[in-house]
Amino acid sequence: YPEALNDLGTLYWAEKEPAKALEFFLRSHAASPSHPHPYINVAAMEFELGLTEDALKDLADGVELGVDVDTRLALRTGELLSRIADRYAEAKKWDEVRRACELIVRVRQVGTEVRKKARAFLDGAGK
Repeated sequence: YPEALNDLGTLYWAEKEPAKALEFFLRSHAASPSHPHPYINVAAMEFELGLTEDALKDLADGVELGVDVDTRLALRTGELLSRIADRYAEAKKWDEVRRACELIVRVRQVGTEVRKKARAFLDGAGK
């Protein structure tokens, strides 16, 4: 059942209907609250809809549940967190950039460049 809701969300996402996709991803999330996939899908739609703080919170929950169970999910999580960090950096919201970067380094299977960029910020190269 959660997988079917997730699949419907994915179809709406592919059709460029993020609000409708979010609806199904939220339903999948409610049906499977202990699995990280729905959190990441919800976060991706929230990000597309400009709900960056909500996206960051859902990503934090997904990371806590263990996105590293799936390499593709972990890579996607890292990329999304990097985009969130970039959005916050443009707005000069450095605490939020730090939160996103801290989550990136907690995910074992993120891309090399994503990890390097997050590490550089955390080590002082960022604001």
